[in-house]
Amino acid sequence: MIIEKEHPLDNCQVFVQLRKCFNDYGQNTKSLKTLIYWSGNDEHIEQICVQVAAILLEHELIRMEPHAKRLEELVARPNGPNAMNHLRGLLVYLVLNTSRESDCQWSSQVIHLCHQLPAIPQFLTIAIALKCGLQEPLEEFLACGPRWLTTQYFEAFSETLSHVHPDHLDALPLVFGSLKAAGRAIIHHNLPEENKRLLRQMASMLQRHLLDSQDRLKTLPRAAMRKLYLAEVMQQLLEVLLEILTPRHGQKPKCFSIYSQMSLDISGSYSKDPTADLRLYSLILLDALQRILQLISVDTFMYWLEIPSQRLLYSYQELICSQTAELLGLVQPDEELGQHSVCKQMQSFADAAKSFEDRLAELTLGELLTFLDGDLGNVSNDQLLAGLDNLFGRSIAFGSDECVETMGKHLKLLGTKHSGLILLHLSQVVEAKMVTKDEGISITEVKQERIDDDEEEDEEEEEDEYSSLLKLVLRPLFQQLSLSDKIQLLQTRDELNVTEGFNFEASDHQERRIRFFNRLDMQKKFPQEEFLELCYENAKQTWLDFARLAVTHHRFMLLFWRLACHGCPKHAARHIPSCAEEFLLDEQLLMKPNALRFLLSLYGHRQILNGLYMQSSVLCVGLKDGECPYEKEALKQAQAGFLEACAAGLCKFSESLNYSCLQFILRLLLAITTAEKQLNVQGIRQLRKLKREHGKSEEGDDAPAVKKAKEYIDMHAFLLEWRQENWPLISQIMLTIDALRWDLTTFEQVRVDTLGLALRYWRRGLSHLKILSEEFRQRIFNLAGNLKHKDFWVVNLDEESSDYSRRLIRLLTQASAMEATMIFGKVLINRTDCSLISELSDAVEQAKCESALQAFQFLFRSYIVAYRHFVRHIKPSRWSYHWAHLMSVVERAPMSVHSEILTDLHVAFASRLGMIPDEQMKQKSSDTEDML
Repeated sequence: MIIEKEHPLDNCQVFVQLRKCFNDYGQNTKSLKTLIYWSGNDEHIEQICVQVAAILLEHELIRMEPHAKRLEELVARPNGPNAMNHLRGLLVYLVLNTSRESDCQWSSQVIHLCHQLPAIPQFLTIAIALKCGLQEPLEEFLACGPRWLTTQYFEAFSETLSHVHPDHLDALPLVFGSLKAAGRAIIHHNLPEENKRLLRQMASMLQRHLLDSQDRLKTLPRAAMRKLYLAEVMQQLLEVLLEILTPRHGQKPKCFSIYSQMSLDISGSYSKDPTADLRLYSLILLDALQRILQLISVDTFMYWLEIPSQRLLYSYQELICSQTAELLGLVQPDEELGQHSVCKQMQSFADAAKSFEDRLAELTLGELLTFLDGDLGNVSNDQLLAGLDNLFGRSIAFGSDECVETMGKHLKLLGTKHSGLILLHLSQVVEAKMVTKDEGISITEVKQERIDDDEEEDEEEEEDEYSSLLKLVLRPLFQQLSLSDKIQLLQTRDELNVTEGFNFEASDHQERRIRFFNRLDMQKKFPQEEFLELCYENAKQTWLDFARLAVTHHRFMLLFWRLACHGCPKHAARHIPSCAEEFLLDEQLLMKPNALRFLLSLYGHRQILNGLYMQSSVLCVGLKDGECPYEKEALKQAQAGFLEACAAGLCKFSESLNYSCLQFILRLLLAITTAEKQLNVQGIRQLRKLKREHGKSEEGDDAPAVKKAKEYIDMHAFLLEWRQENWPLISQIMLTIDALRWDLTTFEQVRVDTLGLALRYWRRGLSHLKILSEEFRQRIFNLAGNLKHKDFWVVNLDEESSDYSRRLIRLLTQASAMEATMIFGKVLINRTDCSLISELSDAVEQAKCESALQAFQFLFRSYIVAYRHFVRHIKPSRWSYHWAHLMSVVERAPMSVHSEILTDLHVAFASRLGMIPDEQMKQKSSDTEDML
């Protein structure tokens, strides 16, 4: 196993063995000082390269691979990235021991490596680099080393190359590697006076090593080889040009310091802008490109279509056309480069160019998967990402296990765009289901049952079809997203209604959700990431569970709204309304200590989500476009949904006569009437503050913030009107009042109290009938006419009627406390209270039940209240008369409740009328008990 060398220029065992190898060869075989020319020393150079390669193989720094064309011949390659620092240090070690000592200006960082080897010529250093797997470090050195030194090596490289690689095709990658290194050298060490010399060297290298004429090209033995050579040259020249024309200024490679610290450049001052010299270099390359272009025939160009290039999916023809299009796009803005004649000659190449995306689109699904799985060769991340984009653009891929498996292999490359494409496809599946159901036709019941079963099976198959996509791709993709991207994904999923057709839950979701809320600590930071993951699986249930905590304690409610308002308001706005729908039907939740306050906040969730803030420990609503701005219609729909949830709760609990829950909902509705007024009051205060903070414009117009605040205040003003015209709530209030009406056999005090709350909301929370439209009034009258207890809605009492008293009794025995007080008030004015109480007593005695006696006590208390109002302003001289009248009324009451009604009477009147002392009252009470 190779361990990466942290400091490449430190002495090491490889250096020791290399030193021994060179010394032994110089002493025993051939003195290295006498190696002045290559010619005549070929065998010695070959032997030295073999021995150096053996040392590197021993340390596993290189590996030998078969030659691409000559399989019997082996080629040295670096043994992975961990070997590179070893090889870089080795190259520097060889360069520091070259024979040109008079020019050396070594720095203190490398001086310890000098003079350790016999002085060797530069061409031997280059031969070792090219033969022993140091090609990449050599190119790095040419690009990053001090220019006074690399200039020598560019020259030596040009002279040595043809000796090491006489095969022109083998030499091409090395030639172009050197050309790229020259361009990088201009950027890394921009020395204008050295650049001129370097550019001359590059022009000379191109003329020397490229077969740029018909005569020279014919030195290649076969026509196919010549066509391949031209393709290689064109592709490489274009690649070098593209790199030079898109330089990365200031981005030096990590290895730069290894070579640059060998010595300081001593050639002259640096220039900041290398553009001028890079343009000159581009012109030299364009000239070479033109010479090559002249050798390309139609037959050659068509032959390139059959030759696969090193770039995946591209033939040489496609790659060259693509590179040409990119090159022309870069040179056209430049007046000098754009006018080069070769640009016009290559326009036809550019016109036939295919982008990488175009090539991907031409692949079959199987070929695309083969490409993404790496079966065609190594693929860069950019290429993989383009391939994945293409795969995600094919709808068929989302339901294919093979495609999903490939997607899962590249999760690290996937992002919000890909999650959006998955959700979009799933939404289309859901929409297609809905369209299919809408277009169905009715047939016989037997056939319909069969169709329903088939539809259920189809839905199960469809869920199975996409289950692997959800589990293997979308879920892990969601987990690796950032917090903001997770919120965006949930919002997108909500908007597309994807959760309506698919199940996102993991098998242990419920247990994890319960554990999350059981462990939630208000004193610690809220674990939002974990909460969002639960929302991903089942957002509705997760928000409901959080809301269940909010009704237990005020602090949890604040935590709930802080997350909803400042964490993910748009996502929360989607699921919070269902909390009201759930809670207003749940008896246990309505009885929680913080339920009323929390549900009241749910009524205004649109306003709260838009801009909640704290003021004196109170949650307040902002009047500006916050995280979740809303329009008038959205506010109306939110209010309507809440009021309809209230109506549903009233309906459910009216059927079972659950008085506690009915009273809760009615108190909530009464609190809403107050909250609406308070919202408008606070809004006006905030508006005044905004007007003070934001002055008017020069034209006298209000500031934008003030205008927006006015818009919201105007919207909030409609809440009262919308609520008063909400027919589901109005109709249910009427039905609830009807359900709470009682008679002598069903009387309960809690029932009457609940009825009183309902009537209180009817009077306070709804518009007066006179200001409603004729159509709306008619709807109320129509419903009232169909109620069981419709007397209070449609009764028309005639005092002269023979059944007047009987109808009054009927009204009293279903009335609320307020209604009974009003009826008794009218009776007192008519002086018929004694006869009415007498008839009421007869009815109670006929009922023969405990509830009837309790009803009489309740009605008598209402009578007392009415009597107090009736005698409020009497003279003291009349007190005895009224007390006597009350006693006569008491005598008409059922004997079994005399004691209780006398007690109520004494509490209400004795202290004020002053007629009966306490002892007398006690005696009267005891007499009554004796009578019973």
